[in-house]
Amino acid sequence: MKNIDGNKTPENDNKNHVIQEREMPSIISQQRDIILKKTLIVSNELLDEKSSNIDFIKITDLILEISGSKYASFNVFDADGRDFTTVAFSGLSKNIKKISSILGFELVGKEWKYDPVRESKIKDNTINRFKTLHDLSKSALPDRISSLVERVFNIGPVYVVRIQKNNKAIGDFTLLFSQNSELQNIDIVELFSSQVGLLIDRRISDMNLVASESRLSSFIKNSPIAIEQYDAHGKLIDVNPACLSLFGIKSKKEIEHFSLYNDPNISDDHKKELRQAKPIRYEAIFDFDKVRDSKLYNSSKSGKIWLDVMITPTTGNNGVLEGYLLEIQDISSRKVSSTKINENVKELENLNSIMVGRELKMIELKKEIEALKAHT
Repeated sequence: MKNIDGNKTPENDNKNHVIQEREMPSIISQQRDIILKKTLIVSNELLDEKSSNIDFIKITDLILEISGSKYASFNVFDADGRDFTTVAFSGLSKNIKKISSILGFELVGKEWKYDPVRESKIKDNTINRFKTLHDLSKSALPDRISSLVERVFNIGPVYVVRIQKNNKAIGDFTLLFSQNSELQNIDIVELFSSQVGLLIDRRISDMNLVASESRLSSFIKNSPIAIEQYDAHGKLIDVNPACLSLFGIKSKKEIEHFSLYNDPNISDDHKKELRQAKPIRYEAIFDFDKVRDSKLYNSSKSGKIWLDVMITPTTGNNGVLEGYLLEIQDISSRKVSSTKINENVKELENLNSIMVGRELKMIELKKEIEALKAHT
């Protein structure tokens, strides 16, 4: 149909508008499903990643997409949960360079000192909204700088999404939005931040474990005490140089096949206790001839030595046996000294017994002489 002036009636346009309005919720729902699916896939990929390195850029790009923000920064806190470092910044790359130029420093790698004002504003909630960038950063950035960034890059509200573990901050996302824009997909943002929290916490634990293992390895290697490490099945894992020296072994390769449970110098009772994950300590004679006769390994030593052996079972957090740690010291000199001391003590006791007996006989003889004198 046409109007009197020959123009088309708006009926068709109205119908199209109504159809579009009806389709909008469906489109939004589909987009949300796509984002949720992508979030879950990326989260699983990050958590399954074996490397100790975290892909900060991938994480920040995704939070930018999920939230609908214009720019997104990813901050990771120090161990004390106070100071933090910006590890990634996502958005239009040419504008990021301009922002860095205005600020006077590179955003990625920037270390931020603890800001009690900022902390007081965000400590109580996971998601925190600020009307402007100035409201969030006025204690960290000069007013003219934050105002300039807002004006030049059309920055509106700012959201800070806290990432924490046991009520201690381990990271956050700082999301900058355009004017008249707000945070989208709040529940997915919270889900993803929680997954990122698990990732950071696990990486911290992994790094602490690596550092701990490195310290232990260094201690074992440089220890003057002979140390052996075995797995839960009694198979030898490693020995330190002091151990090789003690047993006269040239190389670890010669004892790669060695089993704790096949050692003829450990009694069956002690082996039984070890299988029950009980720590044991004992002193015993170690016979190199037994080692040679059993063909356990080649040794440059022969004869017998006294050893002080302490075997400690190692278990995981779940209490399951993981292996054994042996600490071995040659106490032959001490045993020899102890034997000599015992022999000397025995000699003294015998001498003392002789001397006492002699003294008693002298007393008796003296009494007899006195008695004879009395009768004369």
